[in-house]
Amino acid sequence: MQEDESGRKTKFSVHRLYVSDDAMELMIRAIANLSRANRRFETLRDVVLHVLNTAPDIADETIERFRDLLPLDGQTRIFLRVNQDEAAALEALKDELTARSLHTCNVRDAVCFCCLQIAEEQV
Repeated sequence: MQEDESGRKTKFSVHRLYVSDDAMELMIRAIANLSRANRRFETLRDVVLHVLNTAPDIADETIERFRDLLPLDGQTRIFLRVNQDEAAALEALKDELTARSLHTCNVRDAVCFCCLQIAEEQV
């Protein structure tokens, strides 16, 4: 456990994501785009938090592009560490994606959706 800004103990969750080659390429593009925009090296976690914190409206076209990427599962293993608040925001995004995409989404899908937002759009 680590302490947050207020001195509270914060628990972290580690998600093990297995992604396809296409999903991995999407993640790499998203990290590169956000790194260029912020003029510093960013991580996958930074990409996810950027999308969760800026809460962009999800356009129908973006949902269509997301559906075109499915399935996202594969052999490449990636770990994503988030705190409780971030995990809750990721769950909320996962639930919205499930409702809007007519596909039962998991955390991997929500993470890939965040990457899609950054990889294909201006930040």
